[in-house]
Amino acid sequence: MPGSAPHPLDNLVLLHFEEEELNPRQPEKPREPTRGMRLEVLEALRRHPGGLTADQLEETLGLSEARVRAALNGLRDQGRQPILNEGGVFRLLRPGEY
Repeated sequence: MPGSAPHPLDNLVLLHFEEEELNPRQPEKPREPTRGMRLEVLEALRRHPGGLTADQLEETLGLSEARVRAALNGLRDQGRQPILNEGGVFRLLRPGEY
């Protein structure tokens, strides 16, 4: 939405495609989940800075693929967590990478 604060990955996408200027507004700060699957997935990604595949997250956390993907989507959409999917490996971006 024009004039709104960008999602944490918005500026990264704009840089990649080089079609638009960076959104000059500060990204919204990520929101920390307090409990549940989202918190488990976020903590697993923090423990593995190189990233994890959905299969590895399933195995590590004992969750189904659908639950892992729902948690990842929720972290990105509602939690504004900067999670990047690089060839099937989900990685939490560090400040300065976005």
